[in-house]
Amino acid sequence: MINGISMRWMWLVAVMASTLMAGCGESTQQEDPLADVSVIADSEPSPYQCPQADAVGTVGRFGEPGTELHADPQIDINLSGENSTDPDGTELTYRWEIVERPKFSRTFLDPGDDVVDPHFYLDVPGDYRVELTVYDEHGLAACEPAVVEVTAAGDYEIQLQLAWENIHDEGRTANLNLHYVHDGWSWGNERWSVQPGNGSAVWGDSYVRRQSSSDGGAWPEYVFHEHPESGQRYHVGVHHRAGRAVGEATVTAKFNGQIEYVSAPKTLEPDDDELWYVGYVDWGEEPLFVEVDTAVEHPLE
Repeated sequence: MINGISMRWMWLVAVMASTLMAGCGESTQQEDPLADVSVIADSEPSPYQCPQADAVGTVGRFGEPGTELHADPQIDINLSGENSTDPDGTELTYRWEIVERPKFSRTFLDPGDDVVDPHFYLDVPGDYRVELTVYDEHGLAACEPAVVEVTAAGDYEIQLQLAWENIHDEGRTANLNLHYVHDGWSWGNERWSVQPGNGSAVWGDSYVRRQSSSDGGAWPEYVFHEHPESGQRYHVGVHHRAGRAVGEATVTAKFNGQIEYVSAPKTLEPDDDELWYVGYVDWGEEPLFVEVDTAVEHPLE
């Protein structure tokens, strides 16, 4: 028992000696009891309340304001965050962001993402999601962003989309044109085809219109066909004007809002004398898109 106590005292003395030797080293720095004060202070809640973001959108200039909108493609959506508030009464700043958009969409907020009421263009059919975050004068952000969702989808039996990317542009842009022609007529027939210079047509009881951008081909092109004739065939082609950049094109066909066909990307050299014959629509109770994928010489003669 005595030996056990002696051993314990020897161990305690050894530990104390080791501690004293460590304290006698070159470093005399002592632990600062206030070292973590800043961390604690940073974790304290802000004395200010977070502002409340409120956003709505309208289709065009005179649409009904809302947060879930439906619209035809190629129309403006006007946004407003003017109903956002700050419980502390400070002046707000705004930050908008298009967080979701369809493939090939290049739209942007105009005149910028930091104004109270920007607008943007539905350049491609599909779903868009825009978020607004507001900040007070202290830099405190809204607890949650406000959201406006837009679905761009017209009510058409046949909808065609031509989209492309520039390759080897050398400062130029590709200028591709979507052509749509009634069976039995040539690609260049003004009465029975829809093409540049002939943006719409009435074929019996059906109506066809073509939409394209006005900035030299920066956005996709579309054909919308309402009430196509049962048992009829309609042909789809793409023409690439000479003197422009090489383009890689993709054509998508939707029937009654559902994707029926998407072409493989096609590299098109600019050539006035050649057209890419993509395929044709056989319209009926069970409509089909039949791929052809061939070149047509002198298509517009």
